Amino acid sequence: MTDTQRGSLWMALAMAGFAIEDMFIKYVAAELPTGQILIFFGLGGMAAFALQARALGQPVWHPGFGTRPLLWRCVAEVAGRLCFALAIVLTPLSSASAILQATPLVVTAGAVVFFGETVGWRRWLAIAVGFCGV
Repeated sequence: MTDTQRGSLWMALAMAGFAIEDMFIKYVAAELPTGQILIFFGLGGMAAFALQARALGQPVWHPGFGTRPLLWRCVAEVAGRLCFALAIVLTPLSSASAILQATPLVVTAGAVVFFGETVGWRRWLAIAVGFCGV
């Protein structure tokens, strides 16, 4: 299996995982508030990553976790996750998935606008095609 095929397989599995997660969120949203749902998913993810780090012999807590840029990133991640969980609860799965798939395209364009990154014409063409697909 080539790297491209392996990458495509992992992406398909990741999207299936997101669809399953979205299904669970919609199912439990009838009984639990969104905040509790996020806490449960966050604790589950934290436990999974801690176990993986331990299995690989990596430290679970890194000294860089307390730096200002990382704290701001955490705030942004929490806000983004909250908004996405609300989108899953309040909109059809197809709309939430389309938003999720457009995220890397918007991030790339944002890197050009906010950080002065250089993006070649091929990547811009790929972004345009991606937006057409979304």
